[in-house]
This record gives sequence, structure tokens and C-alpha cells, in this order.
Amino acid sequence: MLALLLLASLPAPAQSPAPASSAPLALRWDLPVRYHAEASIQTPDGYRYIAWVNTEAVAKQSDISLDLSCTGQAAGRGWEVMCTIDDASLSGVAYTGDQADLDAIFQEHSARLMDATVQIQVTADGHLGTVDLEGIDKRDDRMAEIFEDLRQLVRHDLAPLDLSMPRGGEIPHKGAWRQKGTPLLFQLLDPYGTAGGSILRHQVGERSGAMVRIDSWGHGNMSSELNLQSPVRDIVNMVGGGSGRFDSAKGQVAWRKLSVEGDLTAGSAQYGNIHVYGYQGYVARINADGTREGPAGPQGAL
Repeated sequence: MLALLLLASLPAPAQSPAPASSAPLALRWDLPVRYHAEASIQTPDGYRYIAWVNTEAVAKQSDISLDLSCTGQAAGRGWEVMCTIDDASLSGVAYTGDQADLDAIFQEHSARLMDATVQIQVTADGHLGTVDLEGIDKRDDRMAEIFEDLRQLVRHDLAPLDLSMPRGGEIPHKGAWRQKGTPLLFQLLDPYGTAGGSILRHQVGERSGAMVRIDSWGHGNMSSELNLQSPVRDIVNMVGGGSGRFDSAKGQVAWRKLSVEGDLTAGSAQYGNIHVYGYQGYVARINADGTREGPAGPQGAL
């Protein structure tokens, strides 16, 4: 039922494709760009975080906000993008009794992110492949675990930038195209990685000058890679999508918002509450005049 309700709330596909004379849709990362990105990730079964020394807490919700200054260069058929972190904030909702510890852990981790640089490998059509962090010390097993938690949070914060363009930049005859690979939208918050299959489609809506609305919708059956050897796996049925504005003149996402809900399938081992995952996130380009892009245009100075 939850999946059906979410599908009903997703943007309706455009009624007809854009005219052939419209500017092609092509992504580029060679122009400097600043982004504000926010994400909220719900894990009702809990996600464990640790501090460097003697503290741990279990979160039911993890929130991350980043301001990034990015620049990229061509690398093979894609792009290699480096982003400095101008501002970072982590917060969340903990299980009963863990809130003070979670707040302290996230305060520590927020400061740690300020010393990091985000490195992104982007395919030629715009799919975000590897998202890595540089500048975080992995001196021991505990710091290695902290590093992976932070990398997973940053990956999910950047999920709205994971937007594939149509082949050759040309809108397909039927108006919609499918994203290759597993979109970040359908990847669980899981240090072991996500396995499974998914479909995410995009379609062009309204155009206003260089700005193009792109609607997205899809679904997937996903599982933690830790479960691959288990005879009975917990499979999460994920349904989600969203909408965004793409600047075809600069080849940049101007604004994009996504959401997804995940419920256990009937064959999963777990009983009780089947809703085990939720995600909402958006990115907004920060313009040179200090305004932040929104769903209908600049939203005012920061």
C-alpha cells in the first residue's frame, strides 16, 4: 500500500517529448559549480554509529547537509570531479537512551567532514559511479568504520546529482529514457554495499529557456550484499522518484529532489513492521549572486 501511495505522488510523465529542435541534454563538469545538498535517511531497524573513542549510538534517522564547491575535468569518456566541503552538518534521531551519544558522535563527524574532499567519478551520460572521501585518516579499524559511515552518508546526500542523460543528448522518440546501472536513489544505507535490480526512468517536461524539467520514477528489489550467502534474504522493495530542473546551457543540475520508500517483500525473513527504509533528499545550485536554486527558480540569498 505504501508503495502504491508513493507511486501516486510521483510526478506524472510528460504527455509528449520535447521538439527535436530543442537543445540537446548533455552533462558537463568542467565549469565550477557550488551546491547545497540535504538528505534525510530513515532506518527504523537502526543504524549503528561510533565515535573514535568509547561511544556508540543507534540511529532511526540520519540527516546530512553539505555545501560543496566542485570542479571537474574530463577523464576518459567521463568526468573526475573534486569537491571541497564548505560546510557540513550531521544530525539524527536515536533509539531511546542514545540521543546524547548520537549528537556527540555527529558533532565529531561534522568536524571531520570539514577536513575532507569529495572525489566523484561520473560516467559520460551523468551516472555517479564512485563517490570517495579524501583527507580522513583511516589509522585503525575503528577509523576505517567511521570513514565508511561518512562515505555512505555523503553518497546518499549526492543522490539527486545522479542523473543520466539520454544517449547523444537527444530525447528518445517515446520521450523517456532509462538510467543504466543502479542509481544511488535505490542503494541502501549499508556499509556492505547494495545488491539487486532496479529500473529508473527519466522524462522531459516543461522547458523555460535553457531550463528543462526532468521527472524521474522507478522501483527496485534491493538487499544488503552481506545477505548474499544467506538462504533467506531480506529483500527491500523500493519505489521512488522525483523531479528536477536541468540547466541545458551549462550542462548542470540546477535543482533536484528525490524520495524513496522501502518495504520488505513477502518472502523476507523479518516479521513485524515491514517498512524498513526511507529517503528524501535534494540538491540546489548556489548561484554567483548567492541565491539558491529551487523548484521554480532562485530562492533568495543564503
